[in-house]
Amino acid sequence: MKLFFASLMLLAVTVQADDSQPLWNLARANAETHAFSTLFTAHDVKNHLSTDAGIQSAIAWCKQTAVTKVYIESFRDGYTAERTALERVRDRFRTEGFKVSGCITPTSIGKKSNRWNIIACYTDAATQERTGEIFRYAASLFDEIMIDDFWFTECSCAECDGARGPGRSRSAGRSRRAKAIPGRITDAS
Repeated sequence: MKLFFASLMLLAVTVQADDSQPLWNLARANAETHAFSTLFTAHDVKNHLSTDAGIQSAIAWCKQTAVTKVYIESFRDGYTAERTALERVRDRFRTEGFKVSGCITPTSIGKKSNRWNIIACYTDAATQERTGEIFRYAASLFDEIMIDDFWFTECSCAECDGARGPGRSRSAGRSRRAKAIPGRITDAS
């Protein structure tokens, strides 16, 4: 009987604590039906999530707005967030009950496209290698990685046009399909 009352008291304290965040509790209870998520960019990790106060503020905002999943970006615009900062942010959100995944925004990687300078020329071997390094780094931190938009190329340099093959030259305006990275991406025909 004492165990029953002790359990009942613990349950009452737990319910009372949960009442302080009804939207967060509702979101978590229904996360299988619909999950709200948000992205913290690599620059956010550096500029806003580098202190305990910054992380706690982000966690509080997510709970107030019913966000149950966060994406923590490791790379954007040529900047790679520091491993220790990413681990700290990832672990704090997980401890608070969030689902946490990584994110990469593949901008300003290696050789620039000849059309839009934040997009890469993925035919370039050094760009392919750097892209692989970026993804291996993120995979060492997260089990799931979202690729933010910008995972495309519109490059029409001679190397890219040559790699697309006869009749598929971008400079001739015949193809709008991006070339796949050999061994890494499947080019759906």
